[in-house]
Amino acid sequence: MKENLLKSIQYEEWANAIILRSMQQCEEPGERTLQLFSHVLAPQSIWLSRIRKEVPIISLWPDLTLEECTELMEKSRKQWREFIDTASEEDFNQLVAFKLPNSDTERKIALYDVVAHLVNHGTYHRGQIILGLKGKIEPLPLTTYIAFLASRG
Repeated sequence: MKENLLKSIQYEEWANAIILRSMQQCEEPGERTLQLFSHVLAPQSIWLSRIRKEVPIISLWPDLTLEECTELMEKSRKQWREFIDTASEEDFNQLVAFKLPNSDTERKIALYDVVAHLVNHGTYHRGQIILGLKGKIEPLPLTTYIAFLASRG
């Protein structure tokens, strides 16, 4: 399980790094595009806090600059790698508590499902970001999973 989680996190990191570079190439990536990218990055930190049974220190829709996104992305990368590297088998089997937005009902999901959610959530919003970059940069970034696998050789 550790290897699969790491590969999923590596894909997420790779795709977000491509989006970051693309946004840095734009003179003005657009306010909505930046909001979406901030929103892609925030749940990585939020879910890791939940896994660690800590209170998240970032909102789901933070108002970040591109520089702050860069910092959050690097911080999350280090924290996720550290967690995966040091986690025991018991850690990987834990259920993670959360509440859906606008709900007081606590739910629990498996760690694997947390990572699957992060990847799917990121993929969905990266598509919106790429649409927002259309006409601002060429070529548009390619962040599909198959492109990630191809980039690894």
